[in-house]
Amino acid sequence: MLRPVPACHANGMSEILGAAPILPVLDIAESINWFLRKLGFAPEFQYPPDAPVYAIVSREGIEIHLRVSAVDPAHNPVQCYFGVVGIDELYHEYLVRDVIHPAGDLALKPWGQKEFSVLEINGAMLIFGEPAE
Repeated sequence: MLRPVPACHANGMSEILGAAPILPVLDIAESINWFLRKLGFAPEFQYPPDAPVYAIVSREGIEIHLRVSAVDPAHNPVQCYFGVVGIDELYHEYLVRDVIHPAGDLALKPWGQKEFSVLEINGAMLIFGEPAE
């Protein structure tokens, strides 16, 4: 979950604490299961509990929100970028789980990032990157 916002900052300034993508999904239960099995994200929240239309999964402090929508996985334009430390290890973890996008192998990009991508079950592109050394 996102960090709680302090009641008051000493300098009176606000602070943006993070961001969480909200991905359109066809089926909450199927999507939660996919994120758990394929990417290692744990279920955190479902609403309403008896017939969820919204859910949150997380891994290492990063949240992904899932919202039921009439998304077409073949034409889903959503892309999300995740900054990571240990890109090589994460790439190999996901390579073993067979989730790397066919055109998304780990590569050094012209903008100085090592990146790879995953196409999730509902067609969103999840891009993982780390600054190149």
